Amino acid sequence: MDAKTGKPNPRFGSNGSVTPPASASGPGGGTPAPVLLYKNLIISSANPYKDGREEDIRAFDIVTGKQVWRFSTIPRPGEFGADTWPANYARRDVSDSAVGMWGQASVDIKRGIVYVVLDSPQWERWGGDRLGDNLFGNSIVAIKAETGKYLWHYQIVRHDLWDMDLTGQPVLFDVKQGRRTVPAVAVVGKPGLLFMFNRVTGKPLYDIVETPVAKAMAPGEVSAPTQPIPSKPVGIARTAFALNEFADLTPEHTAACRKMIEDNNVAVGGPYNPPGWGRPSLQFPGANGAGNYGGFTVDPKSGYLFVNTQDLGQITQVGPRGEPRTTNGTIGRPAPRDTPSIPYDMTGFNGRFAVLQPVVMPCQAPPWGRLSAVNVHTGEIAWQVPLGITEGLPPEKQLTGRPNLGGPISTATGLVFIGASDDQHFRAFDAMTGKTLWDVKLDARAGGTPISFADKRGKQYVAVAAGGTLHVFSLQSVAKD
Repeated sequence: MDAKTGKPNPRFGSNGSVTPPASASGPGGGTPAPVLLYKNLIISSANPYKDGREEDIRAFDIVTGKQVWRFSTIPRPGEFGADTWPANYARRDVSDSAVGMWGQASVDIKRGIVYVVLDSPQWERWGGDRLGDNLFGNSIVAIKAETGKYLWHYQIVRHDLWDMDLTGQPVLFDVKQGRRTVPAVAVVGKPGLLFMFNRVTGKPLYDIVETPVAKAMAPGEVSAPTQPIPSKPVGIARTAFALNEFADLTPEHTAACRKMIEDNNVAVGGPYNPPGWGRPSLQFPGANGAGNYGGFTVDPKSGYLFVNTQDLGQITQVGPRGEPRTTNGTIGRPAPRDTPSIPYDMTGFNGRFAVLQPVVMPCQAPPWGRLSAVNVHTGEIAWQVPLGITEGLPPEKQLTGRPNLGGPISTATGLVFIGASDDQHFRAFDAMTGKTLWDVKLDARAGGTPISFADKRGKQYVAVAAGGTLHVFSLQSVAKD
């Protein structure tokens, strides 16, 4: 649009707009994430939820709107990665063939490389019609910004059965390894695992271990026998549960949680406990993920990476479609009703591993939400604190951490600001120690990532949106409080 008048620019696309092409099964859709600008290009992913082919990454000329390149998120026959899908899968025109980017992309301006994070193939709980690893689902992919040429990738989850999208924006920073400075990129997604790579070569900065995982039992399913688990850092989020790990906060809560598991014969374990067949199974993290769209931040001075995660498990079972479905705080969606190729659906017990008393009380021992600082130069956790309190508990038991969605920012003065937790608090932490320095309760959860800015006089502010209201604080007031 013309910035002064708001009128569409007639030179761009069709009277000022470029619409994703319509598919045979429906019209084109929107873009779930902000576009990325690089030189003369607009880089974006369309997402009509109708045709997986339309979720490819595209670059458009910023002046004319002409498509410059297109990167296949589901490789076409003959393209790299096509052998990780059934033959001709990329040509299908059905809703369960989608792999798209609904998290933000990043660009290394100096090197001209775009880093995209991609979500899980659909449908997420049964993949018998998409046998294979399913590239580029659940992957970080490096693409040449000017041409769309594939450079490298790493698949965080193979043949996803858990809806473990990669959502948070990749972050670029430098890592010191001996006398070398390595250009790095890191990603944290729903799996709650932090992966760090050389952003030029794609080589992991710390060893990644191929870890055996339980086999899925649903008919027609062939789950991946191993999943990649980084050796560093360890423990930014819960990925498994054992029967000796129930919370011990109130007798009523513990009893209700044990009853939930025993009455429903729930299979526990992990990481990557498969969706239940014949009996429910418990997965950590649940479908909301341990990490999500909020992403994370890195302080280049200290080399600390700050990331928030939540530990909210989900009990899931699949069965033949058409069976009665009962839900208990369902997270995730059932198979699309207009997709006859998928014979299995959510069924039986399907809900959060939590009790409402009167707020959500997860059943495993706290913490239920965390803020972690990771030293990127060593891969070790520098500090970790619970993020959020459960105010209905006795004061000495309130520091449980809470389920959270949103992200942090870090400042040059050594502060980390974050809302995110469902206790509706907005906090400032000491970046070097994790100590809470400031805390204010808002009228709703601050589900977005804060922003810091200065006015014309140089006075600095921090702002965050919560419940439709923008809350703005001066750093002077933060220090005073």
